[in-house]
Amino acid sequence: PEIWQHLAAGDILDVFQFNSGVGLSVAKSMRPQNPLEMTAANAMMRLMNEPGVESQQDRYVRIKQGGIDLFEKEMTEHHLPKKMKERLHHYCDQYYGCSAIQEQMMEILMDDEIACFTLKEANDARKIVGKKQMARIPELHEKFNQVMSPALADYVWKLAVAPQLGYAFSINHSLPYSFVGIQTIILATKFNPV
Repeated sequence: PEIWQHLAAGDILDVFQFNSGVGLSVAKSMRPQNPLEMTAANAMMRLMNEPGVESQQDRYVRIKQGGIDLFEKEMTEHHLPKKMKERLHHYCDQYYGCSAIQEQMMEILMDDEIACFTLKEANDARKIVGKKQMARIPELHEKFNQVMSPALADYVWKLAVAPQLGYAFSINHSLPYSFVGIQTIILATKFNPV
């Protein structure tokens, strides 16, 4: 518990990846309580949102505080079929209704109840998003509209793909960063300051 208290308080000068203004703000608002939540924070601090659209950090905090039922209610309001809702819960509940990392987006895209992408198509989508191939975004968006009804495609796009168009991380990136961050907190709190 001490690790997470220090991270949220921002009272350690140089927690790896949480030492910038953005990193400190994300740690204070998201208040990670375990390595997986710290991994989500590490990934989400880099995600961008369109003007007027709720940020992934704010969405995460809202659903974490209000309960996963808020995510269920949102999907119901968008008329998602029961099986699709179940699958999105499977992929997104650990991140409180958010799509935080590249592999999560790929899994959502490959699910037979959602977009039915092949592994190759999902990996191509990851490359388009991860490498900011902006000229190919309309092509990817069109593929969504071909495999789902426009309303469902719009919801899944906004949930799983659009937030990652800025600078999404993979789990292989976010998780090790988090463990280095945890080590810096331990060093700062358990060892001589010199």
